[in-house]
Amino acid sequence: IWLSQGSPVLTVISSQGAVETTERFTARNYTRGEEFTSELIILHTQLSDSGRIECSIQQPSENNFAFLSVQVNGSLLIKNSTLTVKENQTIEIVCEALGWAPAPDITWMTNDSFLDKSSYVNQQSPGSNGLHNALSTLTLTPTDTEVLTCLADIEALPSPQNATVTLIFDNS
Repeated sequence: IWLSQGSPVLTVISSQGAVETTERFTARNYTRGEEFTSELIILHTQLSDSGRIECSIQQPSENNFAFLSVQVNGSLLIKNSTLTVKENQTIEIVCEALGWAPAPDITWMTNDSFLDKSSYVNQQSPGSNGLHNALSTLTLTPTDTEVLTCLADIEALPSPQNATVTLIFDNS
């Protein structure tokens, strides 16, 4: 029996497979000789699915469990996609991450190099439905035309989500 937060969500009988108890939970089963393995599959995962997932084996009476952490990648944007700056002009560029769980780590890059953390300030705030928002404000005085990239990362992402802005340096 598979349990989520202590409530049964799926029963698996080794001889006949999964007996569906909710449409979001299903199983993939494997048999090798006398060994039986059941793999729980959760469809349309939700933040509320985070927590203890338990496999209760009826004979012998033995339980195994794991903790599931559902992560959500939200949106990421820089309001201006292109900015024109003059010589000796200091500007602030704001990157906004909305609807994440957990709050993302935000970093900045230019020309494939990470910018020093002292050049930007990150702030986090609670969003709706248990999600998190983050703002990153980058302050710099450009000396050339460059493309800046804001990167937001959480453990579940294979690579960070990114947003870019092109700074056009006007030295006229």
